[in-house]
Amino acid sequence: MSRSARFAFLSLLALSTSVFAQRGQGGHGQGGGPPAKADPSAASIRDFKMALAVQADPDQTAQYLSLAQSTEATRKQAHELQQLAAGSDVAKQANDFKSAVEQTASDDQDFVHSLNKAQKTLLKELVKKYEKADSELAKQSKIFSEEVGSGKIDGSQLTAAAQKLEKALNDVQTQQKSLADEMGIEAQGQAKAN
Repeated sequence: MSRSARFAFLSLLALSTSVFAQRGQGGHGQGGGPPAKADPSAASIRDFKMALAVQADPDQTAQYLSLAQSTEATRKQAHELQQLAAGSDVAKQANDFKSAVEQTASDDQDFVHSLNKAQKTLLKELVKKYEKADSELAKQSKIFSEEVGSGKIDGSQLTAAAQKLEKALNDVQTQQKSLADEMGIEAQGQAKAN
């Protein structure tokens, strides 16, 4: 073979190897070889089973959506009560708010009790954070109830108590959302956006 023929042959061989490599049909480096086949590994199967186990059932979804709305309404009441604390109709507003907070706390506990054993086990850390936030809400609610029940409603004390309750409600909402996200529950606003 002549020198020019050998050069032409090697050039053609090098060119064809790079073309095949770019198309994923051979060559070396990235893209070489056949495409990877989907291999359901034990880890992906386990993750899938866990996702199914923590998935909210329809009753839990409805219960959460109702709970999220009532918690938001109660949080807004806390904010409004802070604005009214200097006003004259504070006692009635405070009693209405106290009832709303107690109902929200009760609904929170009902939601946690609705979780099945697998959900409680697999979502243990989130449930623990949720219960801690709910416990703080109950504590602040008790303090608020004592102040309202004393009959001596001081505007500044009421404002401070309402602020603490609003913070506790915000924390509960954050934990509600985290738990709902893990359970595959979308809030109504999120579902409409998607």
